[in-house]
Amino acid sequence: MNENRIWKALLRLRVAVKLCPHPFKYCSFYDNGVDFVIHFDQLPEVSEQAVVVISFTPHFEECAASVTIVQLLNLIDAKIIQRGLLSEDVIGFLKRYLPYCFLSLNAKEAKRAISIAHFAQSLDGKIATHLGDSKWIGNEENLIHAHRMRAMCDAILIGKETLQADQPRLTVRRVEGEDPRKVVLGSPDADYGCLTSADQKDQVLLIGQQSSTINHQVQYCQLAGKNGKIDGLDILSLLYEQNLHSVYIEGGAKTTSNFLHDQGVDILQLHISPLVFGSGIQGVVLPKIEAVAESIQFQHFQYQNIGDSIMFVGSLAIKQSS
Repeated sequence: MNENRIWKALLRLRVAVKLCPHPFKYCSFYDNGVDFVIHFDQLPEVSEQAVVVISFTPHFEECAASVTIVQLLNLIDAKIIQRGLLSEDVIGFLKRYLPYCFLSLNAKEAKRAISIAHFAQSLDGKIATHLGDSKWIGNEENLIHAHRMRAMCDAILIGKETLQADQPRLTVRRVEGEDPRKVVLGSPDADYGCLTSADQKDQVLLIGQQSSTINHQVQYCQLAGKNGKIDGLDILSLLYEQNLHSVYIEGGAKTTSNFLHDQGVDILQLHISPLVFGSGIQGVVLPKIEAVAESIQFQHFQYQNIGDSIMFVGSLAIKQSS
């Protein structure tokens, strides 16, 4: 299997994991040339095929040399137990995206959506100039990665300021995959024209604090807030109730910072570009702390090459919704 076929397999696997009605210890998939065959707790009876087995434990029964065995370690890490027939490049691609196929399992346990926050920043932590210019801090490879992550998640979320400033489409365009459900934190009287299309299967999901106003462009959900802000964990619980098990947070800075403050970010992907602004919009703004021990600390983290730049990927402990 090449990288493109592996990507198609992962898209199918993500959906199969979400729909699987029972717990499982391992799963497997292989490419039969036409489609992808996926099994849960059962090894496929094939030979001389690029079979991939994903296990949640380090101990696994002996398999043929053609089988690739991967152990999932946590939200972001995968360990290759046996290489099988896959090339080095495909193995690296598999390790990067495979863990996201299983976020639904974590969501079912926590009873809330699992969130991934992503943005590109300069070396000094800026995501835009003081005038709001951010095109393009990230490189082409980061843009492709962002679209892969959109396809890997049930929903994509932005705040009202990003909606107004960028007029985004929030669709999957640079890779194969279905568009995620579009979620906006805002008010019913805003213009959502950039997010709606005739062939869109789901309405934009709008979450706000004020009383509902009729807007046929959106599905409006009202949540109680405090001091003008809705708690991030309450938002993730609402998404889970809407059958959205994973959400990709694309900003802006205020929205991402609020989720971080509420312990509502489970995975942070931070693309770091070789730029220094010296001024501009800070990516993360949180209340002041007095001791290093008060900082947000990641349980697991890694640095990945993204073209000529790097991306920090870190996971935090999943906090249960109240």
